[in-house]
Amino acid sequence: CMPMVALAVMGKAVVIGVESVEWWVIDPSINILLGVSGFSIAMLMGSKLSSVNGRLYALEDAVCRITGSMRDMWWATPEIRRELAVWSSSLEHFLQAPREEKLRMAPRMRNLTDDLEKTLENYKLGGPNISGFHRDAAFLIHRATATTPIAYDQFLRYVSVLYIIIQIIAIPGLIGLISIFLSSFVIVGIYYLVSDMDDPLNYQTSSFIDARLDALTYWNQNHPVDEQKV
Repeated sequence: CMPMVALAVMGKAVVIGVESVEWWVIDPSINILLGVSGFSIAMLMGSKLSSVNGRLYALEDAVCRITGSMRDMWWATPEIRRELAVWSSSLEHFLQAPREEKLRMAPRMRNLTDDLEKTLENYKLGGPNISGFHRDAAFLIHRATATTPIAYDQFLRYVSVLYIIIQIIAIPGLIGLISIFLSSFVIVGIYYLVSDMDDPLNYQTSSFIDARLDALTYWNQNHPVDEQKV
């Protein structure tokens, strides 16, 4: 955030130098406009934060439900263990792959899920557990590549930048300098933090917040493909 904050503060420092000229007059009523605009940006940020936070926990819940379903299938029908282990290992690899690779891997993951369904049907496996398993698998594969709509994200970015610029112009003196530092740090920081949460399956060194796949990882570690008999 700091390069953006430093840029905003330097911009305000330049503006302070010309605030003493006669033609630089800002009506105090602009404070109402700034307050309303700030509240609107907070609403936009909050809406996106709620959406991405819900997606984060929804992904984790789906992983746990899928793992629970696999545990039931594992002991109910030992003949499908290898196919199930292959699918589970592929799912973990798919979820941990970079976003661009996820987009390429998604069709293959859907085909593997269809093949697993055929295997389950061959062994007469059905019922609520199998139905829930496929629903959660379809949800997980779809949401793994989903993000906030680009139009929403661009609008939020443009409005945030415009709001900071208006503050640089409209709030005078030392109070304006402090306000710009604080507001730019908060707005830019929240924007980047929410954007990071918007990709909860990133798992790169630059990522701050990621969905936890502990249940699936633990399952694959204890049910490796190599140990399963054909």
